[in-house]
Amino acid sequence: MKCPTCQFVELVERGVASQPVKLDLCPECKGIWFDGGELARVLGGSATDLDIPHDARPSRRFCPRCTELLYAFAYPQTYVTVDMCRACKGLWLDAKEFPQIKLARQQPRSPARREERDQPPGIKGALLRMIDESIESLKLW
Repeated sequence: MKCPTCQFVELVERGVASQPVKLDLCPECKGIWFDGGELARVLGGSATDLDIPHDARPSRRFCPRCTELLYAFAYPQTYVTVDMCRACKGLWLDAKEFPQIKLARQQPRSPARREERDQPPGIKGALLRMIDESIESLKLW
């Protein structure tokens, strides 16, 4: 499988300590490919029914498993933008995204804290998404 970011670099399979999961890592950009459901197993049940939200945008990356277009969106209860395949439910995380998601999941969550992490509604949410999209487009060039 080829890295969705580097495009020509072959992903390397690695086992996860104390988990019956093998992940695909890019030796160049350090991104990680999680097949459908693997991230939930690694994180201990997080977002087992994770699906692409209706407001996700095409990411200009392609699934290393089935070559379908990936869609970018904010991982639930974080500001981390991830890329997911509609067909196989695989998930691509850039190098620093996994530690950010893991840290967010380890922090205690009260209802007020959870609301802080959700994508804000209305104009504020639209502006944050526009900023995220602008930053993502800069990464591609």
